[in-house]
Formats: sequence, structure tokens, C-alpha cells
Amino acid sequence: MLSGQFKLNVSTLPLGYVFGMGQPSVGLSITLDCPSHFSMEAARTALSEVFMLTEEDMPSLGVLKRHKLQPALDAYLQCAFALARSLLQEGGLPAFSPEVIHSVEPEQGLHPGYRLQLNVPAIENFDRMQVAAAYAHGLNIMSLFTTLEPDRAAFKLAADALMENLVAPLRHTLGRGLSTKPLLKEAFNRGIPITHLGSGVFQFGTGSHARLIRKSATDNDSAIGANVAKRKDLAEHWFKSVGAPVARTLSVRDREAAVEAARQIGLPVVVKPSNLDRSEGVFLDLTTDEAVRNAYDQARKLSSHILVQSRIPGHCHRLVTFKGRFVFAYTRHPAAVKGDGETSIRDLVQRFNDAHFRKAKHLQTKPFPFDDEALECLASQGLGPDDVLETDRLAFLRKNNVIEHAGHNEIVTDKVHRENIALVERLSKLFRLESVGADLISTDPTRPWYETGGAITEVNFEPQIGENTARSNIEAMFPQDSKGTIPVECFVGGQGAMRAARRRLGGLASSQVHAALTSHKISLDHRGMEYHFAGMNSLRDRCNALLRDTEIETLIVVVQTDEFLVTGPPFKGNVQVTQIDSGVRRAADLGQSVPPAVLRRLVQTLAGG
Repeated sequence: MLSGQFKLNVSTLPLGYVFGMGQPSVGLSITLDCPSHFSMEAARTALSEVFMLTEEDMPSLGVLKRHKLQPALDAYLQCAFALARSLLQEGGLPAFSPEVIHSVEPEQGLHPGYRLQLNVPAIENFDRMQVAAAYAHGLNIMSLFTTLEPDRAAFKLAADALMENLVAPLRHTLGRGLSTKPLLKEAFNRGIPITHLGSGVFQFGTGSHARLIRKSATDNDSAIGANVAKRKDLAEHWFKSVGAPVARTLSVRDREAAVEAARQIGLPVVVKPSNLDRSEGVFLDLTTDEAVRNAYDQARKLSSHILVQSRIPGHCHRLVTFKGRFVFAYTRHPAAVKGDGETSIRDLVQRFNDAHFRKAKHLQTKPFPFDDEALECLASQGLGPDDVLETDRLAFLRKNNVIEHAGHNEIVTDKVHRENIALVERLSKLFRLESVGADLISTDPTRPWYETGGAITEVNFEPQIGENTARSNIEAMFPQDSKGTIPVECFVGGQGAMRAARRRLGGLASSQVHAALTSHKISLDHRGMEYHFAGMNSLRDRCNALLRDTEIETLIVVVQTDEFLVTGPPFKGNVQVTQIDSGVRRAADLGQSVPPAVLRRLVQTLAGG
């Protein structure tokens, strides 16, 4: 039986690519009892239902060939590590590379017990203790399945507690949005290096190919355009200036002014803040003075800038563009259930809500309402709660798509009329935003906006995107399967390696290539001028600094010590290694040469082996 106790320590060594890891990693040391039993099938079912993990998310453990784990311990760690990676991803970390266990040793005093040395995915400029905490939670929660009859109620309680104990703090630290995970995952799947610069800002790629990402925003988004887009009243002036259709809008300062504006515009109206996103404080279809007053009071709690706007008939269609080109669209419908030809509406709602509440709290969205308003809405569609919907028919439970309840998004990318596409592409260029989500209100996106009386209500900087849009955006940033990496040329040896590297730097400079050269002591630009770095005394730190320089097209690395055998190199892919001589020294004692076997391992490590 697993004792339920373990000891976990995290390494202080710098992050690098080691032990075949597909991304930079940090070392963990785990001392634990070996379970006599692990309910693998029950554990996988629970991870699937509660944490939405698939078989692809739970790969076999990476264990170096000379080590072998007992079956129960292997299964336990596989599930615990999969859960830990999932928690880190939900917090906003690109924790996608499976762990590698490189040392397994029996531990004295435990019967039986082991001390495991492994590397786990991590990022720079982030507290690695929080990475270790995710693995501690994974081990703790999955220990519930080391009994013959796992306690599923305790499992769900522990899963829900993760929101407050781990995921929410991670999301706050990294500023994680819904777009973060799909973009990070797509970059990782493409083999594009990911570097964390701090506060949830990531660099994709290296050197002159590098791009910056935060949520779905990029380094090519105009700060001016972003600021104007966040103020709906200011954005409306820009819309009008290029002939884009807009709803009639008035800015108001108090509740009675809101009522007067609504009368002037004509009911029904919309009341909303001018400077908030994600439908915060938006109230639709207001048909009475009292409803307008109440909406104003509620919106005023969130913002001091309130708008009253005419209600444009139809639904909100989010049209997403990237680099000025349309890539994706969906229609936002109110909360709805979809028929299967067999199940009543009541049971469809119950089925959705049951699945919803089975999920861990950090994965829950919104439950479906089934109250008097839902029944009234069904009745307006000629439906009752016990009616069985034909396959794919939708039954709406609300008149409007509001943030309090789960909405239904219908993908309409292939249906949007070319005139509507042209409109949002034009606006994305007007605002100088690379990544844009434009909201078009229309009764029918397959028809031109000028035929339906549609209108643009807002242009969203940093729009929420999913897997399909993330794939399109990454392809646009790194076309033709580019890994986004500049060439790294490593010259290994002593003074001969430095001489060869300098000759290579001169050759590249004569070819008009902006290259840089670095050893652990000196760094040079393509003109042979020295870079001066404060507080950077290691080859790894110098390489990292130069890989962030967007003017550098090739990096030449002079490897004269075995430093990278300890830290792992800070680069992987697009690397060429040339051993010049055997003059490599030990980083810990420059007076000592490294043995031939160590030199061979160093060359292999640099090459990604």
C-alpha cells in the first residue's frame, strides 16, 4: 500500500533541453513508497470524466532503459504525472513534454521504497516551486486509487479544491486566458521553441524569427488600435469614418439620462459599459423605462462609462481575422440543447448539467438553466420539457446569449458572406491589429450586412480563440512548417574552436548575414564588436540573451566547457555541431580537461541526442 506520504525536491539548476525532453525542464527528486496496487482503469475513467484527459494525454512513462519500475508504481506515476501536466496547462504553462525518469534507486527505511530522479517540463521566469506543487497534487490525488475500492467522492473534493489551491494562483500569475493553451499547444506540436519572458508573455521561435505572444495578442498589434478598440464609444467614430455600419449609440451619465436616451433611440435598446470586454455588464432587449434604469444601475457597478444603444435584430457573429485575413467565425446563440432523436429536452438539460458538475471546478463553464424563463422560452418555440427533439435540432433556453449561462456557439466559417468578410478585414487593418475578433450583429451572416441591416458593435483586441484559429494563426506567423528557429552552429574544443568560430563569423558577415558569436567569456556581433552583458557569466545565459535578439540570423556558439552537460543547452533543433579539437575543460574546474567519453556525450547533447 502507498503510505500517502512522499518527499519531493526541486532542482535549482538552470532550465535546458536534457534527457530527450521536448522542451526546457527542471529536475525533481521524489522519494515514495511503492504501492502494492493501483486501480488503473478506475483512475483513467476518473481523469477522463473529471479532468477531461484523453489517452493521448496519458502517455507511457519515459524511463531510461537501464531502469524498470514495478507495474503498480508505473501506472500510479503515469496517471499522477498526466494530471500534473494538465494542471500546469490549465494554469497557463506550456507543460506538454512527457517527463523522463533517469534514475531509480531503492530507498533505505521504506519497504519497499524508491528515490526517483526525473525531469519535468517547466518555463523560465516562473517559480519552479509551483511546478513542483502541481506534481505533489498529482501524486496526492492519484494515491486515492492505490486502494482496492477508490473513494470517488474524496477524489472529486480534491479535484475541486485544486481551483483555489493551484490553478487560480497560476492563472493570476501568468495572466492566462482561454487562448493561451491552444496557442502554446500548437506551437509545441509544431516544434517551435517557447520561452517565457515573464507575466504570461511568451516568445515563440528564436532570433530574427522570434515572435511575442500574450493570450492571443501579438507583438504586431498596434498599441493605439488596442486602446481605441477597448473604448467602444471611441471605436464607433473609427467605424463611421470608413463607412462601417453601427448601431445608434448615446453616452449617458445617470439612470434618467439613460431612460431619455432610450426613448430618443427607440425601444428596445441595449445598455452596456463602453470599456469592458467579454459581455461584462451588457443588458439586451430592454423594453421599458424601469428595465433601462435597472440595467444602468447594474452596469454602473462595473464601469463609469455607460452607453445606450439601439438593438440590432439578429445574433452576434464573431468574425476572427489574423494579419488582415479572415480565418474563423461562429455565431453566438443563447443557451440551447441539441436533439438526438431519443432524449427529452428535460433529460438533455440534466445530462449536460450532470457532466458539467462532474468536471473539476477549474474546468466548469456555466450550467444550463431550467427555470420559468427556460419554460417560457421553450413554449415560444412550440416545445415542452418532455418533448423529444429530432437529431441536431436546437431548443433554446434563453432569449439572449448572456454571460450567466452557457451559450451555444455555432461554427459558420464557411457560411459568412464575402461582403461581411471584407468589412471585418478592412476594420482589422484600420485598427492596425494583427489579431482581431469583430462582432457583427445580423439576422443572417450568409447575406451582406447592407441587406440585413446588420451592424458592427465592436472590434476586440486580444480575442478569445480556440484550436482551429490557433492553428491558423501559428501557420500565418511561421509558414510552411517553419520551426521559427535561427541556425545555431556549435564549435567544440579549446582555442582552436574559438579560431574556427571567428573565421565562420567573418564568412557570414561577408555574406551580409547578421550573425553573433558567443563563448562563456565573450560575445561578438557580426562586425566583431563585443556585446557587454551585465551579470551573465555562463554560456547558457549569453546564448539565451542572443536568442532573444531579433536582429540575429545565426548564432555561433563556442563550447569550451562541459557546462551544457549539467544545465542542458538552451536550444534544440536547427543545430550543427563541429568538434574542432579535444580541448574542452570542466566548467567546475577550468584546469581539468574532460575525458573522451564525456566529450562524446557533450557533442551528442548539443546535437539533441
